Amino acid sequence: MKLNFKQPALSQNSKYSLFLLGSFVLFILVLLFAVSPLYQDNQKNSLVLTSKRQKLAAYQTFAQQNKDYETFATTQRVKLQEAQKHIPDQVSIPDVLRDYSGKAEHTGVFITNIKTPAPAEVVKEGNAFAVPLKVKLTGNYYKIVDFLQQVEAGDRYAKLQQVGITGNEANGDLTMDTQLTVYALKKELKGTPTLPVEQKSEATGLERVRERDKANMEALSGNK
Repeated sequence: MKLNFKQPALSQNSKYSLFLLGSFVLFILVLLFAVSPLYQDNQKNSLVLTSKRQKLAAYQTFAQQNKDYETFATTQRVKLQEAQKHIPDQVSIPDVLRDYSGKAEHTGVFITNIKTPAPAEVVKEGNAFAVPLKVKLTGNYYKIVDFLQQVEAGDRYAKLQQVGITGNEANGDLTMDTQLTVYALKKELKGTPTLPVEQKSEATGLERVRERDKANMEALSGNK
């Protein structure tokens, strides 16, 4: 006995439905593998183009504001030199000693000792390295203050962080232990600490007391 099974014929609506479904699937595939990558590339190119245009606008503005480039370059070099004085690439201990010794001689105080830090004590603060220097001074109070103010106002950026004071009853002088922190872009120190020949005063103890009293009177007169 032979059985014949006939496939049911698809209706017209079913054919349209299958066609629409196939078209939708094809559209999704084209969107995923063709259109979407092109769109992403276009977005990236747009961002790059916008960035380039912004840089070009900045360059054009810079060129417009600095038509005389040589003058601008000279000004920038001067600013760079000033910045390097404030925070040099490397702290030169002999240069620091020479600078501070000159200020001490000018203000009439005496540097009796300068201690440089151990490598572990040089730490980074922001974009620079802090180099703590322990400086021992002797002299009249007002002259020591004058010296410290000149150090802080000097070309080299320095910060006074610690102060310890002891008095000398014999001549009225003070001994001040201070920690002055200077800064550099590099951690390594240059040179070794070599103190200049110790300055000696020929004044007697009585003259030193008179000198102290005179400075105190001048300071009091200036505050009135």
